[in-house]
Amino acid sequence: MALLELSNEHVISSVAGLNRWLAGRSKENLSNSARSLFGILQDINERVFDVRLRAKLLDTLADPVREICWELDTRHLGKPLPLTSQQRGWGMLAREFQFALGEGYAQVALDQLKAGNRVPLLRRRSVRGALHRAVGFLSFALVKSYLLYMPVPAGIWRQLHQLYVIARMNQLANPVNKAHLKEFESMPATVGELYMQAMLVAMASPYRLNQEDILTVFSLSGHLASQCFILTPEQAPLDRSSLFGFNPSQDQAPQHVAEVEGAGEQNQTLWYFDVSTPTSALAEPIEAASAGDDRLVHLDLDTQEHSLSLQLGRHLFHA
Repeated sequence: MALLELSNEHVISSVAGLNRWLAGRSKENLSNSARSLFGILQDINERVFDVRLRAKLLDTLADPVREICWELDTRHLGKPLPLTSQQRGWGMLAREFQFALGEGYAQVALDQLKAGNRVPLLRRRSVRGALHRAVGFLSFALVKSYLLYMPVPAGIWRQLHQLYVIARMNQLANPVNKAHLKEFESMPATVGELYMQAMLVAMASPYRLNQEDILTVFSLSGHLASQCFILTPEQAPLDRSSLFGFNPSQDQAPQHVAEVEGAGEQNQTLWYFDVSTPTSALAEPIEAASAGDDRLVHLDLDTQEHSLSLQLGRHLFHA
């Protein structure tokens, strides 16, 4: 074990060392390759680094991690349910990769904050990029949990709330993160939209869906997120019956306001998620325009008082 730790410490001491290790690693055995790569990622997250070096090391690992996650996905996605223990193991490893990358980028963002969680002027671009990647990878870990029909990682919602609150208070939640659009073309372009996409997926009763429809919900939610709004306690209207509430200091997804307020939650601590605009926009079915595939996906976004039927042709998110 000591030799392994010494080896990893040498590998991650510089970007050049990490690149040499990546170039020389064997990819013949998926299990060994994945676990050795995950060990490197864990060490990067656990060790004390200059924030710039940590960011560069994570950026260097991002593509190899995506590649190995794609390969792991072929081992558990689209398979007959229930998944075998081995298939679930492949999926859990992919989820751990995504969760670890999200935590790593979150640390990059947090390490650059001043007192009061304020972002220094000269670090705004760096922090915005780190927040975007952190929320994106944590969202992937959430969706992977739904695909495996497993509980989400403990603490993931509290972390997502924290990152969004930091982005919002520093006016970094809405600016488009152009630097990463080419690498994450399927991801919403802002921290706020990524955050609301995760919320929409959680509210769509994902554990009731098959794997294909979970992925459809995730993709569709990315389109709907820009039409939703997060309201602070001061911004909440008197009539909150159509809103979803959440406490950003707690490890919970949004719930219908009647559930959280009815449970004794203090209104002064609740933030609210407003989905009324996409609800209205999608009240009527949208006909699929693709001549090759005119099937409709029918999904329910549940609330206590009403449900939203989301009907979009598959071509809208697979084009």
